[in-house]
Amino acid sequence: MLRSKRYSNVFLKEEGANPTGSFKARGLALAVTMAKHFGLKKLAVPFVLAWPAAGVFGAACALVFGFFCVRLTRIYFAMLTLAFAQIVWAICFKWNELTGGEQGMPEIPYPDFGWIERFGGNLPLLGGWRTAEYFYFLCTILVAASLWALHRIVTSPFGRMLTTIRENAERAEFIGVNVRRYELAAFALAGAFAGLAGGLFGIFNRGVFPDFAYWTKSSEVLIMTLLGGMGTFLGPSIGALVLILLNQQIVSYTEYWPLVLGTVLVVLLFGFPGGIAGAVGALSARLFRRARSA
Repeated sequence: MLRSKRYSNVFLKEEGANPTGSFKARGLALAVTMAKHFGLKKLAVPFVLAWPAAGVFGAACALVFGFFCVRLTRIYFAMLTLAFAQIVWAICFKWNELTGGEQGMPEIPYPDFGWIERFGGNLPLLGGWRTAEYFYFLCTILVAASLWALHRIVTSPFGRMLTTIRENAERAEFIGVNVRRYELAAFALAGAFAGLAGGLFGIFNRGVFPDFAYWTKSSEVLIMTLLGGMGTFLGPSIGALVLILLNQQIVSYTEYWPLVLGTVLVVLLFGFPGGIAGAVGALSARLFRRARSA
């Protein structure tokens, strides 16, 4: 489930914006989670309505923030998106009536899976699972659907235009492309998927807290993207898997895990400048050329 967090980076990577823009998307995802589960917990909104609402709210906030951010480039773009992320964190931290303030929102409930037991109890593989296991299956389906949708968007004419803007924004604008409009659309799509990911993360974590929206959490998404590979579709997924596994293994062995983890990440990033997926792709291409020449 956690892997869905970084899907928003696909759009930021494709359209060439500074990847630090994912800082804002991650903070936005947690704000969306809080808003979503406030409705789920207090107003008894079903998951089938609350989860898409998280994506819609994420896209709406991204449109507002992106209206200002896409007017800037490079370091200024990065700083402004980071500033918006900190604004979101401050709202989450101070708005006690909505978000619970420093205490956050614990005891987030799972969606209701009773209908599966009622209608699928007599069918093989559908009945007899625990609620957490049902939620795992649900997350798997939703993540797979998100991956499919993202791949279709990236390979569509819209996605190809984002790639053109990434390669040379000035040339794209010269041939008549409204670069800001495409960047704003990419920003909104990134916010939508970040909101959907945040909605799942809140349930998985069984609570939402302001610390999740702080910039240090946002940096994890950036590290995942760089570690997996900016130039590949599955790169962020691979980076997320590697980072989570490294974190779990190192924490179990030493209390100085931040130092060890940072050292390992530096070695990996310098050893694989194009990310793990990029290195695998380059190695595969080299072996293929060698096999053809043999």
